[in-house]
Amino acid sequence: MVGLRSGGTSLLRANTPLLFFPVTPRRNHAKIPRVVYHVYIMASQSGVLYIGVTNHLDARVMQHKQKQIPGFSQTYNTTKLVYFEPFGDARNAIAREKQLKRWRRSKKIFLIEKQNSTWRDLSQNLAPHKINES
Repeated sequence: MVGLRSGGTSLLRANTPLLFFPVTPRRNHAKIPRVVYHVYIMASQSGVLYIGVTNHLDARVMQHKQKQIPGFSQTYNTTKLVYFEPFGDARNAIAREKQLKRWRRSKKIFLIEKQNSTWRDLSQNLAPHKINES
C-alpha cells in the first residue's frame, strides 16, 4: 500500500502501471471574439461634451443619435462622435474615462483636436482599431 493515512486502502497498488492518455490539441474550434472597450467623447452642435465607456461603440453611438437613453446625452443632444480610444481591458477603459472626466474642458478639447481637428463625426467610418493594452 502506498501513501496511506489511518490504515485505509489504496486504489493504486505499488506495482500497478499508471495509464496515461495522450491529450491532442483540439483543432477547428471557434475562436472566442475578443471584447474591445472604448472610451468615447460625444459632442453637441453647441459644444457640450459627453464622455462615456462602452463595449459596443457603434451600437452605443446609435443610441446617442436616436436619443434612446434618457439623461444628460438626451437633454444636451450630444449626437456627434468626436473622439474614441479602444482598450482590451474594461478596468483600464473605466479608469481612463474617469481620468478624462476630471480634466478641464480645455484639455479635453486639446485631446479631441489632436486627432480630429475639424470635429467631424467619426461614427461615419467606424472600423477596428489597435487596442490600447494599458
